[in-house]
Amino acid sequence: MGDKILIPRDLGIRSKKAALSFWDTREGQISRHGEKDGLVQGDRVAVDVSALGNRGAAVGGKQMDGFMGLIKEILIVNKVPEKSIFTNLKL
Repeated sequence: MGDKILIPRDLGIRSKKAALSFWDTREGQISRHGEKDGLVQGDRVAVDVSALGNRGAAVGGKQMDGFMGLIKEILIVNKVPEKSIFTNLKL
């Protein structure tokens, strides 16, 4: 039990940035999905974008990239071989 996990000193700041990135990316994905479907045109919304639910974000992906990069870095610093960390797999 003597092993210690190394955590970046700025984990709180970086986690906050990852969370902000999550919400910015998610909002952009939902808006872009609405534009593609003809529901959003410029600054006018034909249908309330919130009515689209999470479909735009789910289809777009990428909202977790900030967290994924941070977690990957923590794993590498803690001697997990990079070849054992899979981040680009399609489900």
